[in-house]
Amino acid sequence: MSKKENLILFCKAPEKGKVKTRLAATIGQDAALQVSESLLSRTIELLARTDFPKTICYLGEGEDYFSEFEKDFSLTRQQGKDLGERMYNAIRRSYLQGYSKSILVGSDIVDLSTEDFSDAITSLKENDIVLGPAKDGGYYLVGMNSPQDIFSGITWGSSNTLESTIDKIRSQGLSFDLLSLRHDIDREEDLKTFAEHFPELSHC
Repeated sequence: MSKKENLILFCKAPEKGKVKTRLAATIGQDAALQVSESLLSRTIELLARTDFPKTICYLGEGEDYFSEFEKDFSLTRQQGKDLGERMYNAIRRSYLQGYSKSILVGSDIVDLSTEDFSDAITSLKENDIVLGPAKDGGYYLVGMNSPQDIFSGITWGSSNTLESTIDKIRSQGLSFDLLSLRHDIDREEDLKTFAEHFPELSHC
């Protein structure tokens, strides 16, 4: 018997020198780590407010950092050689656990809201896949009713990542929907744009 929705926070453990590397190039590794931790904490808080089952799927040495969230989240490591394979495996694992809808969301979206999760689940009632487009040309969320290989051959971190993924979805004859556009924090100008809305980032 299938369960319902599973929200998967797909993230890196906050380790100095391994997170927000583009941002670190201009503001330094310590400040970039603070930004990463702030965004990650905010995303965890948003997910914790929901009533859905939730999983933190992390990359890196995060056992100690994430252990405090085990009350509200299942914890698992990312598995795979590259980002696409790791995302596919996370969704496949959720499906094999019996969930009928899996929503994978990143941790660096500054204007993410709980409504984005609800909207994604609603969209999956009529579509095979849902994507949350990010301002940089990628996407902050991907949801599926069953695991579909839409990630192989995608160039990650480019301005065409979303477009290439949509092309792959269409080539497989799958239906899809797009959520509201959101903004991630990858560069110093992103941080400056949102500093007044998120005071906890303004010191970075």
